[in-house]
Formats: sequence, structure tokens, C-alpha cells
Amino acid sequence: MRHLTDTHAHSVASTHAYSTVEEYFRAASEKGLQLFSITDHGPEMPDSPHPWHFGNMRVLPRLRYGVAMLRGVEANILASAERRLDVNDTLMSFMDFGIASFHEPVFKPTAKNIPRP
Repeated sequence: MRHLTDTHAHSVASTHAYSTVEEYFRAASEKGLQLFSITDHGPEMPDSPHPWHFGNMRVLPRLRYGVAMLRGVEANILASAERRLDVNDTLMSFMDFGIASFHEPVFKPTAKNIPRP
């Protein structure tokens, strides 16, 4: 099976990652990918970029070296009865898509269930 897309990649803006967007474009081209996504962590994660980072992604090129890029965010599922995410509609208006994840620094594991609405 040939992989043509990478839908989850963090840039150096999420401080535990080591690659720039330019490096992703080049590596994706070298590997024969057609599309990749930058999905840096949402604002509640301790190593996340400033919220302005997501709006400023609009200045990044959509296509380089024959590879397309989607602008995304890895939103954090918050430990709250409202079951909400750490991204708002304004931040999402700059994104092509979002994914939602549990991360221990934001949502501590527990045996206690959150009440259902």
C-alpha cells in the first residue's frame, strides 16, 4: 500500500517537534506524498503555540515541490462536564480541519465518569 497523505504532523511551533513547515514540504516531496497536514497542539497543551500562530498560518504556501498542505489543529478534549474543546470558532475559521485528542497534561486519566447530559 502506498501512502499519499500524512494527516497529523507537528511543526516546531509545538515545542516537542523538530521540523519546520519547509522541511515537511521537502520531506513529503522526497517520499512521494501528495498532501500533508500541520496539526499543532491547541492552546491548552503546555507546549502549544500562541493562538495567533493558527491565524498566521494563512501566510504559508498551500503548495510547494508538488505537495499540498492543509492547515489544521490538534484540539484538546477538556475535562469538563460540557465536553468541549480548547479551540473556538474564531481559531477554527483559519483552519481547514481539526482533530480532537486526549492529552494527559490537559485531561488527567481518572476512574470517575463525567455525567452524561
